[in-house]
Amino acid sequence: VDTACAWGCLTNVVGDHCGQLAPSGGGVMPGDLDASGLADTTLGAGTIDGDSGVIFSGAQQLPGVNYHLANGIAVFRFKSLKITGPISLVGIQPIALVSAGVGFVTSGPERTSGAPRQFANDDVAAEPS
Repeated sequence: VDTACAWGCLTNVVGDHCGQLAPSGGGVMPGDLDASGLADTTLGAGTIDGDSGVIFSGAQQLPGVNYHLANGIAVFRFKSLKITGPISLVGIQPIALVSAGVGFVTSGPERTSGAPRQFANDDVAAEPS
C-alpha cells in the first residue's frame, strides 16, 4: 500500500515507514504535531502574548487559540498559520508557534527592531530577549 509521507519515507531494519518530526528543547512535544481539531489561522498585524495565551490580530482577539505552557515555554498550536503582517511577541515566556498541518505562510514587511519584539518573514519562533 502506497502512503504519502509529509516528512519522507524511511527504510531501516524495522521496514519502510513515514518519517516523523522529533521536536527537542522541552517545549513542543510530539503530540503537539497532531493537527486534529486545529484550525487554519490567518494572523494580520498583531500581538502574541506568551504569558496570557491571547493573540490579537489588529484589535480583535482570535477565538479558539490552542495554547499551553510546557516547561516554561508558551506553545501555540495551529493546523496552519498564515502571517500577513508584523507580529509583536510580548510577555516573559519564550514562545513556540507550531503549525501542525500544512505549515507557515508569511508575507508582509521586513523585520523591524526595538521593543516589543517583532515576528517577521524570516522567523519561525522567537524567545524573549
